[in-house]
Formats: sequence, C-alpha cells, structure tokens
Amino acid sequence: MPLQPLHQVCSCYVCFSLMLRVNGSKLENKMSAKVDQNQNQMSETNHIGRVLRCALASRIIILSLIVMWRSLVSPYDTSASLNPDCLSLNSNTAYFGSSKHVLMPWIASSIEKSIVWDSVYFIHIAECGYEYEQSYAFLPLLPILISMLTNTVLRPLVPLIGYRAVLGLSGYAINNVAFLLAAVYFYKSPSS
Repeated sequence: MPLQPLHQVCSCYVCFSLMLRVNGSKLENKMSAKVDQNQNQMSETNHIGRVLRCALASRIIILSLIVMWRSLVSPYDTSASLNPDCLSLNSNTAYFGSSKHVLMPWIASSIEKSIVWDSVYFIHIAECGYEYEQSYAFLPLLPILISMLTNTVLRPLVPLIGYRAVLGLSGYAINNVAFLLAAVYFYKSPSS
C-alpha cells in the first residue's frame, strides 16, 4: 500500500479530531444535561422531604400544645357534651358495645373530650348517619372515610378505648394525612 502524502494524513487527522470534538461535546452536553436533570430531581426530592418534615413538625407541635393547654386549663368549649347517643338501634355503637366497658377509659375519655366544634357532627354522622337536620350541613366524604378507617385498620383499638374514641382518632389521622398531602401539593403547584 503506498504511503499517503503528509498533508492528506494531516487533513484526515484534523477532520477526525474535529468530528470527535463535535460529537464529544454533544455527548458531553447530553451527559451534563442528564446529570443536571438528576440533580434537579434529587433537589426536588430533598425539598419535598423538607416540606413534609416541616408539616409533620407543625402537627406534632400543635398536638403538644393542645395536650399541654388542656392539662393546664379547663376548656371553654362545651360542645363535647353535645355528642349524644344514636337514635337508631342499628348503629355501630350497639354492635361494638358502649364506651363504658373499655380497657383504657382514661384514654377514651381524653379523646372523646377533644371531639369539639364541627368534629362532634362529623363523628356523629360517621357513627349514626344523618339523624338531625343540622347535620345535613356537613358533606359525607370525611364521615365515610372516618367510618371506613375505624371499621378496618383501627378496629382492634375498639375494645381498648371504645368505638367513639376510635372514630375521633380516625378523624384526627385522616385530617393530618390530608394536611401533609396538601403541603406537598401546594409546594409543587406553580406560583402565580
């Protein structure tokens, strides 16, 4: 094979090296874009984790303040005594038994005393259904979720603290999970 002149070899080398540089820079740009995308996703995940931690910390602080305040001062709100028994005999309380025969009555009492304001109506609807005219002001999604959580996941707690206290615990759990989901949703939503 004859030797090629030097200028042809050099021009081929220059072309080849230029192709490598162009393709290499394209490849490098693609790789750096992928790295940037991964870093952005990791940053987004870290920010969502921070939002969840802050939201959870706020819930724990609020619960601690409620417990501390209720132990220091008698509550002004008297709506906890408005939570009457069901009018119908086929309610869940009749099925599960009354709250008077529970293993931990002090916990049941403190949970039932914390059911105040609108939660009285939501718990009563979850337990008995819509029995009174004023309960029609409350939409059924939360009472349905409370009843479902109480009758499935938290059902083993009923003999310990009573059905009405487990309903209150279910409502508290659902509301706090909804708060955490809302915090993440509003963090991710674009600002106007």
